[in-house]
Amino acid sequence: AWEAATRRIALSEGARDLIGLAPASGATLDALWTAMAAADRERLGGREHFTTRLTSPPLEIGIDGAGGRAPRRLEIDWEDVRDPDGALLGVLGSLVDTTERTSLSEALRESQALWQSIGMNRTDFVSLVDRRGVWTWVNHTAPGIRIEDLIGKSSLFDLIGPEHHAEVRGALDRCFDTGLHAYFEAYSPDLGQWFASSLGAVVRDGRTVLVSILTHNITDAKRTLAELGHRERMLAKAQRIAGVGSWQWRAHDGGVEWSAEMYRICGVDPAVTASIVLFYHVVHPE
Repeated sequence: AWEAATRRIALSEGARDLIGLAPASGATLDALWTAMAAADRERLGGREHFTTRLTSPPLEIGIDGAGGRAPRRLEIDWEDVRDPDGALLGVLGSLVDTTERTSLSEALRESQALWQSIGMNRTDFVSLVDRRGVWTWVNHTAPGIRIEDLIGKSSLFDLIGPEHHAEVRGALDRCFDTGLHAYFEAYSPDLGQWFASSLGAVVRDGRTVLVSILTHNITDAKRTLAELGHRERMLAKAQRIAGVGSWQWRAHDGGVEWSAEMYRICGVDPAVTASIVLFYHVVHPE
């Protein structure tokens, strides 16, 4: 409470504790200003402007931690008390500790910003699905597919080949039943592309209510691996026809790799680990 005639301030024990004032110390605006966080003093424009900011409640300020106390955020609210003629008699106010609320709000804003940065990723697909695999949200769709045709209507199983259904069903069940991460790769006949998906549980009140899915197009990687496999098979065939074997020595660990034809020429079971010592053993002593 602030009395206009005497310009004195009266603070309750709880208000003093929130500000960090000793019971015997004087309750003044100067004391409140001194206890205030430096960033808020700067925001309010200096001590001389502080009282002018007290004309439009509420006002949120920070209190520096003193004497080992943790810093706090406080909200000051008040209303004028006037006589029947409208003259100001004083002010009645309240202090509310908003530290936890402020921390939660900041955490929520950070979470929203993080989710937005992930959700607006135009390279990968980010989505939420229920236990049936039906989409409840998606950041964007592949060309030719409309969001309104997916949400609440289509499921993962509608866009992937039937040979992958069992694996995808198992991944969803793992997330919903155990809350653990899951992963699968699947081919989409409709899109003619391969996709890798990482799944995570969305938990509410200790229960998985949805599954979030981050999906990345791996078609180019699959084609590269297939081409590499094709070339390796062609090389093996050429070596077999020509009766030529090949070997590789890895400088970083000293390991040795033999081609299938190298094993055949040396008469060694392919299950045996290749090595330079092994080669010495198969070479005639002369």
